[in-house]
Amino acid sequence: MADVTAVMVRHDVDDTGYLLRVAAELGEDDFHRTLMPGHVVLKWDGPEESIAQILDHMLWTKEVWLASIDGENMPPRLGLDHSSLVARHGVVAPRWVQMAESVNPSDTLIDAICDPPESFSLGSVIAHVVTFAAYRRQLVRQLLRRVGVEVNDGDPIMWLREGVE
Repeated sequence: MADVTAVMVRHDVDDTGYLLRVAAELGEDDFHRTLMPGHVVLKWDGPEESIAQILDHMLWTKEVWLASIDGENMPPRLGLDHSSLVARHGVVAPRWVQMAESVNPSDTLIDAICDPPESFSLGSVIAHVVTFAAYRRQLVRQLLRRVGVEVNDGDPIMWLREGVE
């Protein structure tokens, strides 16, 4: 993986999968508990006050962008329970990686989901998603630690050393 973007995209989806596996250790109360009242990362995404909400937004972002790229309507908001999040990740992760690795970053996307429609370079979309996903993944780590769950640091160096494809 010589391409830095490919490394970042693959690390994001692998690390999200790791965090979902670690979050399986939580009881429903800790998974859905409001740990950061009023916390909002991006105003159009809404509140991200619990581990479940943050993980949902990490997936939702990819689901919405892929719908826009594919010319689809706004996807429905799906369940916040752990098994639904794992299932959603299983669907969106390979689609996201495939899209990121196959597009020309300078190509333009006309996002008809936006009202009014807006244009974005596909590279800026990928950078946007990876940037906010990295923040959210670290936030989930801090919240997992707060409720007593041990979690790794999410370092891409260690991830690569562990032998990624």
